[in-house]
Amino acid sequence: MINMNYARLMRKPVQENFITVGKCINEKVVACEKIGNSMLIYRMIESSELIEDNMVVCYGIEIESSLFGAKDKNKVLNISSKYEIVKELFDVLTTNFVTPFCLREIVEDFLVEKYS
Repeated sequence: MINMNYARLMRKPVQENFITVGKCINEKVVACEKIGNSMLIYRMIESSELIEDNMVVCYGIEIESSLFGAKDKNKVLNISSKYEIVKELFDVLTTNFVTPFCLREIVEDFLVEKYS
């Protein structure tokens, strides 16, 4: 069993730590899941981006948490242009109660596993 006081002390806060490849245009939420009386909020985000003079629709994920008193938020944009891939990842994140703190690593692991 994890000592939550120890976990809070060891954890580095992640606030507004966003990753993006280019400039996203027209972000909109296409899926949202609230867990634990909205203490964890997951959003799947659709955005458009200009890549080599072509407008491409990409999907990303944002997680917002208020589990440990302070609000944490992390967002990874442009995970894939394939809705089904990002929806699968979204479902994995919500099922396993992933926090903003480890979103980036889990996205990276998911993509490596998916495309290796």
